[in-house]
Amino acid sequence: MGRGTVDAPLGRHASARKKMAVRPESGKTAVTHFSPLDSQERASLLHLKLETGRTHQIRVHMAFVKHPILGDSVYGEDSGLADRQMLHAFRLSFQHPKTGTVKTFWKTPPDDFLECLSRLELKVPKWEKVHWK
Repeated sequence: MGRGTVDAPLGRHASARKKMAVRPESGKTAVTHFSPLDSQERASLLHLKLETGRTHQIRVHMAFVKHPILGDSVYGEDSGLADRQMLHAFRLSFQHPKTGTVKTFWKTPPDDFLECLSRLELKVPKWEKVHWK
């Protein structure tokens, strides 16, 4: 999987009301950018950047482009490779509403996430050096 952008409006699923879905006619704007950090035949480690923050946005958008989140039994399928959704926000930045300064927070992925990368033979990046290009 190469670098790309998913620009697909999201809204409630038509019949499964607890799920979200791509809804071109009635959904709210949702944009997700993705770039691979490493890729193997069974899985890829993606760096994602969100322009919007819709409910289940990452999960729905990645499933929409036929690249569901590993361990996501709602929008993907049970692969047996992960006991949970393999999502992790290693960096979160936002502009402070009062001071206007940009605040950035870092968190290394948990051990089970790193172990999953190792089992899949995906390279573990130096997280502090991963930046959107």
